[in-house]
Amino acid sequence: MATIQRARSAVTPTGDPSVSDVARGLSLEALVGLVVTLAGLLIGLQRLSDNSFFTHLATGRLILDRGIPTTDPYSFTAAGEPWTVQSWLASALYAVAEVVGGLGGVRIVIGLTTALLAHLLWRLTEPAGAVVVRAALVLPILLMGTEGWAERPMLFGFVGLAALYVLANGAGPAWVAAPLLWIWVNTHGSFPMGFLLLGTLVVGRWLDREPARREVQVSAWAGLGLLLGAVNPIGPKLLVFPIELLGKA
Repeated sequence: MATIQRARSAVTPTGDPSVSDVARGLSLEALVGLVVTLAGLLIGLQRLSDNSFFTHLATGRLILDRGIPTTDPYSFTAAGEPWTVQSWLASALYAVAEVVGGLGGVRIVIGLTTALLAHLLWRLTEPAGAVVVRAALVLPILLMGTEGWAERPMLFGFVGLAALYVLANGAGPAWVAAPLLWIWVNTHGSFPMGFLLLGTLVVGRWLDREPARREVQVSAWAGLGLLLGAVNPIGPKLLVFPIELLGKA
């Protein structure tokens, strides 16, 4: 009889509610995370409507045709004036997507980007614990994203900021911050915000009297990525562009 009971216990659930609750919680977390990611995808697949997008697309066409412009090719009042195409990589990506799949191809690129952003935001809610609380935190951001996540290079800056925060929280290898910063530098001029974020996290650890080893590691790799960001068709100009922009009226 004891042998039969042992055999039954080997093939049937233990009945431990904590084990089943954990299993259900994990599956619910994965399901809600998938829904959040799909919601981000749908936001990005909306009809193209941002007026500044067409300038970035036109610039991408120029890049594919004859290289990155160094002077203003558009306005008649400033024709020939020096121009730093800060978002050259984003513009080139838009143009390549258009060549491959038309404007539908561009919408797919934007959709995948917003899906990644939504997934990262879901990851950032992990400290909240309960799935219901996490969903309540991310839902307002998704609602704002329906209007704010437009098809412009700033979207890549949002992804860079969220990804850097996820890395600082301990997810993934710290060295990922290096290629992340290179991409960020070459797609949008908001990359200084990443270092402001990391500095804030380090100070927060110091105020809490906790070690900031992870934040310092990510900051070091991000600094390397910033230096590597100067390796591009435009050169080191991209690194000082945000500072120069502050001086323009």
